Amino acid sequence: MRRWHQSQGVEFLERIGIREGMVVVDFGCRVGHYSIPAGKAVGSRGCVYAVDKNRRALVTLAQSSARHGVRSVRTIRNDGGTTIDLPDSSVDCVLLYDILHMMEKPVRMALYRDVARVLRSGGLLSVHPSHTDAFMPNKYFAGMAIEDVQHEIQDAGLLYQATMWWRISHDSGLMDSSVLNFRKR
Repeated sequence: MRRWHQSQGVEFLERIGIREGMVVVDFGCRVGHYSIPAGKAVGSRGCVYAVDKNRRALVTLAQSSARHGVRSVRTIRNDGGTTIDLPDSSVDCVLLYDILHMMEKPVRMALYRDVARVLRSGGLLSVHPSHTDAFMPNKYFAGMAIEDVQHEIQDAGLLYQATMWWRISHDSGLMDSSVLNFRKR
């Protein structure tokens, strides 16, 4: 994962639209496979809020960030709910990578509403909708295609922008997969 953290992940996140100076939320960040490269992409003028309910994962992320020389990552422990404890219209990009399949639809819809609340106008929501019927379906995504996830997010008021295919981090390895990108009006 070292190459992912140092270069491949940074290149991927820059490709989706993360730039120096941005404020990014990595919701459900776990140990930071996206937070660390995002921290490199936003640089010292930006900030990455790494949000997770698991205290041990956040400690590991903080140690890993320091080891990689990334000072722009701030960890936030939540209670496992969908609230992003940041002010309205304060964020440029939210990452929901490999997290949505763990939530029932009403919970996901509440999360999308909170994402829309914290995003600035024109802000980016990037989603890795893993575990749909196309790839290791999970009980909350069983019977759902990627297009179903796309429509669900559009129904929450975010504008679909593009689907990107890339070799991305999943668990502790890399896999070819897609991400869906949306913009706040």
